[in-house]
Amino acid sequence: SFKDDEIEVISDELNTTKILSKILNTAGFDKNNLDTIDRFINPKMEEILRYEGVSSEEELNKSFERVKRAIKNKEKVIVNGDPDADGISGTTILTTGLRQLGLDVNYGFPIRSREGHGLQLRIIQEAIEQGVSLIVSTDCGTKDVEAVDYANEHNIDVIITDHHILGRKLPNATAIINPYMNQDPELNEFKYISGSFVSFKWIMGLKDYLDVTFPKQIFEILVICSSLGVLSDRVSLKKPMNRAMVKLGIDYLNATKLEGVKALKAISIPTRSFLRARDISRTIAPRMNAPGRIGDPELGIPDSSIIVDLLMSGLKVGPKSNIKDFIQKYKRLLHQDNLIKTGLDVEDQVDLVDEVNDKRKRMTEEIETKIEHMLEGLNVDAEKILIIKGDNWNSGVIGIDADRLRDRFVLPAIIMTTLEGSDFIKGSVRSIPTINMYEVMEKTQFKFEEKHGRNPYQIEVETLIGKRKVNAFGGHAQACGFSMSADDIEEWEKILREEMNQLKPEQYDFSYKIIKDLRFYDINHKLLHELDRLSPYGEGFDFPIFCLKNARVTDSPRPFGNRMQKDRTPHVEFKIVIKQNNESNHDAKKSRFLKATAFGLWEKYQTLVFDKPEQKIDIIFTLDYPHKRGGKRPFPHLMVLDIKSSK
Repeated sequence: SFKDDEIEVISDELNTTKILSKILNTAGFDKNNLDTIDRFINPKMEEILRYEGVSSEEELNKSFERVKRAIKNKEKVIVNGDPDADGISGTTILTTGLRQLGLDVNYGFPIRSREGHGLQLRIIQEAIEQGVSLIVSTDCGTKDVEAVDYANEHNIDVIITDHHILGRKLPNATAIINPYMNQDPELNEFKYISGSFVSFKWIMGLKDYLDVTFPKQIFEILVICSSLGVLSDRVSLKKPMNRAMVKLGIDYLNATKLEGVKALKAISIPTRSFLRARDISRTIAPRMNAPGRIGDPELGIPDSSIIVDLLMSGLKVGPKSNIKDFIQKYKRLLHQDNLIKTGLDVEDQVDLVDEVNDKRKRMTEEIETKIEHMLEGLNVDAEKILIIKGDNWNSGVIGIDADRLRDRFVLPAIIMTTLEGSDFIKGSVRSIPTINMYEVMEKTQFKFEEKHGRNPYQIEVETLIGKRKVNAFGGHAQACGFSMSADDIEEWEKILREEMNQLKPEQYDFSYKIIKDLRFYDINHKLLHELDRLSPYGEGFDFPIFCLKNARVTDSPRPFGNRMQKDRTPHVEFKIVIKQNNESNHDAKKSRFLKATAFGLWEKYQTLVFDKPEQKIDIIFTLDYPHKRGGKRPFPHLMVLDIKSSK
C-alpha cells in the first residue's frame, strides 16, 4: 500500500527500522520532509542558539540597545516572571544572564491566589520604591497594557519576553520579545517555543550583540532551565527546535554538578539519578509549580522565588545564602502542598505543618464529592463542554479537578469557583488534544467585547493610585486559567457555548492511532531500547500506541485509587500471562507475564474479565519502564489506554 511505501522510503533514507519509520510517519512525517526528520532525529546545537525569529529585528535591536544602556548607567533591574514552571525557568534564565552581564537584578512573582498572573502592579510599586528603571518580564506581559502604562508613568521601562498570542492592543513597552512579532513565514517554528526558551534565545542574542562569552557553568544552567520550561509548558516536541532543547537540557541535567539543580532533582525524584523527558514533566515540573499554587510570603509560605534561589545556588551570580536553608524551606512547602491536595483547611497550613495532619479536612475530596452531585444532573453525552461552578473552593486545586474531568469524559472541562469576600470568580480550563480551548476562550472574549465594550477576563486590584483593572486570562491550547466578575458569568457562558457549537463534530472524535499489533514476546527490552531512540516523547509527539490481541489475564487484579481517594478504587493493575500449550492451569504460576496498569478502567475490567476465567481481551497501550530502585534492568510495563473483549 501507499503507506507502506512511505515507510519503506523513510526507513531506507534515514537508515532506521520499520517500526521507527512507522512512528514517524504516524506523527505526520513523510518522504517529502526528510530533511525535517533528519533535524528531528539528530538535533544540533545551533537549533537552540538561533534567535533571529524570537521577535522582529526591530524589537530585538531596541531591547539590546536598552540593556546596553542599563549596563553603562549601572541601572537596577527587576525580572517579573509568571509563577509556573515555565515562568520560574525564564526568571532564572533572565536573572542569571543579566547578572552575568554585570547588571544589578532582583526578581518577583505575582502571588497567584490573590493577584493572578502577568506583570504585577505590586512589583512595579516595589520597583518605584527601590529606584529600579527597567523591568523585564518572562512568560507574561503581552496582554498587560495597563500595567505597562503604569510603569511608564513612573519612568520605568519594560521589556516584555513572552510566547503568548498577541492581543488586539499591544502594550506600550520599550520592546516586545515575542515570536508572534515576527512576520517571516520562514521563521514560523519560533512560534512553538515556551516562554523560558524565548528568554533563553533573547539572552543568547544579547550576548552576541554585546560580544560576550558565558562561562560553561552559566551556559549549563541556562540550558537546563530552558529545557525544564519547554517540558513543563507542553509546547510541541514534534518541532525540531524544542526537541533539541530538551535533548541537550536532559543531557546536562543528568550530568550536572551544579548543587542547586542536583538538589531539585533529588527532592523531586529521590530514587534515581538518570532522568528521561517524561520524568521531568511528571515529577519536577509539578513540584516547581507548587509554590505558585500556594505560596504567599505574607502568610510565611515561600512563593516561586524559592525555586529561583535554589536553581541559582552555587553560581557566582547566585544567592549568597546557604543552600540547605532553601532546600529545607522548599521541602516544607512541598509537604504543605501535599497536605492541601489531600485536603486541608488553608488556615491550618500556617500553623506548624506537623500539627496539621490531625486536622485533615479533605478539601479535594469534598470538592470531588460536590462535582459528582453536579454531574448527576447533567446529560454528559449531550454536552460539548463541562462547566462546573463551586463556592469558595481552593483556587489552587481546581485545575487538578478539571484535569480529572477532562480525562474521565474526554471533553473540555471548566471548573470555576467564587472567592470569599470577592465579586470575582476564578476558573480553570482543560481541553482534549483536538480542541484549542485558548482560542475558544479568546473568541468568546472578542464577542463579549464587541457587545459590551470591555474585556470580561479582568480583575480589579488596589494600587497606590487607586483601583486598577488588570488582565486575568492566560495559558495555552490545552490548559488555561481566567478570572472574571461574577455578574458577567451568565452572558459569558452563553457566548462560550455558542462558540463550542461552532466546532466540528469530528473534533470530538478522539481516536487512538495504533502503530502496530504486537505479540506477547515482542514486548521486551529490545523494543524499549528501540523506542528510546526517538525520545523525547511528549506534547505533539506522543508515546507510540500498540495493541495486544487475545490477551489472557491472571485472576488476581489489584484495584487502587490515588492518594486522595482512599475509599474509591477507579484504577487497576493486572498481569497478562502466556500459557504454553502443554501447561495445566496448575503450572500457570510459572509462566511468563507482563504487568499492566489501567487508570480509570477498573469497572470496565470487572465487567469484561471478572469470573470469566477463559475470557480474552484486546488491550491498547503505551510502554513504559516502571520506576525501580536498585540496579536491576526494569522490564517493560504496559500503560493501558483501553480494553475490550476479543472477538
